[in-house]
Amino acid sequence: MTIYKYLIINRIREYIRLIKNMYIQVFGLLFFIAIFTYGVIKWYFPLLLSYNGVNTKVFYSCFGILIFLGIYECFGEIKPKIIIKPMTLFLLDSTRIKKILILKYFYYAFKDIVCSFVLTILTCGLNFDRIFAEIFLLYFACLLIKLFAIWNIYNEKLNRKKNFSRSVLFISYILCVLSIDYKPLIWIVYVLLGYLTVYTSTNLKIDYFKYNNDMIYMEKILFAQNNNNTILLSQYAKEKIAMNSFTSNKNLDLLKKAPLIWKAFISISRNGKNGIFFGGFLFILMFLFYNFEFFWQFPILEYEQTRYILLVAGVFFLYQISVQTFVQQLNDIIEKQINGLFIPIELKKIILQFIIIPLFILSVVTFLLFFLLHSQILYTLVFYIILSVYMFITFFMNVFNRKLLQKLYMIFSILMFLISNLLLI
Repeated sequence: MTIYKYLIINRIREYIRLIKNMYIQVFGLLFFIAIFTYGVIKWYFPLLLSYNGVNTKVFYSCFGILIFLGIYECFGEIKPKIIIKPMTLFLLDSTRIKKILILKYFYYAFKDIVCSFVLTILTCGLNFDRIFAEIFLLYFACLLIKLFAIWNIYNEKLNRKKNFSRSVLFISYILCVLSIDYKPLIWIVYVLLGYLTVYTSTNLKIDYFKYNNDMIYMEKILFAQNNNNTILLSQYAKEKIAMNSFTSNKNLDLLKKAPLIWKAFISISRNGKNGIFFGGFLFILMFLFYNFEFFWQFPILEYEQTRYILLVAGVFFLYQISVQTFVQQLNDIIEKQINGLFIPIELKKIILQFIIIPLFILSVVTFLLFFLLHSQILYTLVFYIILSVYMFITFFMNVFNRKLLQKLYMIFSILMFLISNLLLI
């Protein structure tokens, strides 16, 4: 018990040093939280009291955000969900480390309980009844399953069922969303949660070599933060980018027959995903402005026309930022070829191979927006055809006549903004 006591005391001391070195940032954050809390109490608290049941818009939006974060963590940079000091890993035996991991599970479960409680209040208001408990259980199951699933994915190299946790996570998301109308499905969700919990606590083989390296890296970052050393923080960030560079030892047929398709996939998954997720974040923000009555109380947002324009802008930003991200990845290949990299493919074929992955990504995005915005299928198809033509023109002009593209960029942007209305008709 003394070991756990000193571990907690050491963590508290680290937080105190961090606050001392970053007191200006902490003060600014507290000031922002105070203003936000005041706004919530003044504008949103009366709405919470008036809720008589489940606000389905809030429910679907909260789960949409949770699903978005879960997919990002599954297919983005897989980070360790359980944090343990590297010195603890070095000094303690496997039995004590396992006990610490179990304590960590309880700690993160408690955090999920608090988060679920807040989300349930936003969804059901301050009505503590049976429906409140059901929605709370859904949020808690969703958050805890994500914790165990990501932790299992992080250690998947030492475990046989590599895609098992991803499958459980996606099935749980679907069941949680459907459970609002079909209550018995929540039992299936908790069966999956129980299975994941038992498997993670008893059978999961932890990749200690990988885990120890990540914990050492995180400890170095914490040390730099505690000493307010921005130079070291910048250096570690560059090292992290280099360590996460995509590598593959597989001799794939795709790599032989269409290397630029594979290159597009690598470039976008490595550097381009941040732009796409940023565009998605802007769209979700505008979507919330348009659908939630809470935001309608603020100046300017009280007008439906303003909210509609913001939603159109959200669609526009999602696609425009994505297209510009793809163009930047194509520029990397073209510039490398200009600087001496030998690519035995003519420029037109480079563009045609590279554009396949962006077209696939935008088709998936358009499919999701079709359901989210309740668009008409005819207008959605017209929008996607125009978008594809726009991307072809942008890619070819970017390679063969970049100066003209820069002159026409504003016109293209205005046309894209107008065409974005098709998804809202």
